[in-house]
Amino acid sequence: MNPKSTSRPGSSSFPLYMQIARVLRSQIRNQEYNLNDRLPTEDDLIRQYGVSRMTARFAYQELQKEHLVRRIPGVGTFLARQIDDRKAGEWSIESIYDFISPHQRQDTKRKFLSVRNMPAPDGLAKAMGIPVGAQVTELKRLGLVKGEPFYHATVYMLSEMAAQLPKDKLKGEWAIALLEEYCGIRAVKARQWLAASLADVEIAGHLQIRFGDPVLLLEIHFLDETGRVVEVSVDRYRTDHIKHYLELNRGAPAGSEKL
Repeated sequence: MNPKSTSRPGSSSFPLYMQIARVLRSQIRNQEYNLNDRLPTEDDLIRQYGVSRMTARFAYQELQKEHLVRRIPGVGTFLARQIDDRKAGEWSIESIYDFISPHQRQDTKRKFLSVRNMPAPDGLAKAMGIPVGAQVTELKRLGLVKGEPFYHATVYMLSEMAAQLPKDKLKGEWAIALLEEYCGIRAVKARQWLAASLADVEIAGHLQIRFGDPVLLLEIHFLDETGRVVEVSVDRYRTDHIKHYLELNRGAPAGSEKL
């Protein structure tokens, strides 16, 4: 099976062989290859990406270190194991409690980037139902899975509420959980928007992708019992690290009853 991507890796802080390995790893994660399928040859990679044989060889050596591929001299490179992103026990978000609960994937870490107070711009003020220019606190963090950047999160909350939160915890824990614990707020509803977007210079740098690369944008508004928006979270995910899985069941025909 031939790789779906035909573009040559572009400018990045990563060497070319690591960029090619990332493309192959993403294709394996997306199950474009079955177990024991033969992967592209070094000559295929050389023609496709315009790189040297040494670069193509190094790319496969990266995957060999992860035991993803096995190489048989004179025969080819084969998929040795698959990456299953849907296996039981994977972290998932199904309710407000999942955002507040300390439970999370053990291989997922959050890195604090910055925090500042700022006047709310028009869009944010409208979303939170506050006057334009009202003081809000902006918190930025980076999510890493096994040490590799996975998502960039920007969180907004009223500065008067953020001032009540312990600064050491604000840098590492879920903001909405802290708002509940220290501000007496109870989040009862969340509204979520999902859209395709492009990485700007800042996001690309943190996620270690190229400027203009596609990212998945997830915006979440948390509401308390009065319907007030107490937190706005804007997360941007690397598209090679995320997959959406949805299972649908056929419901009973209208007017029918289950016995």
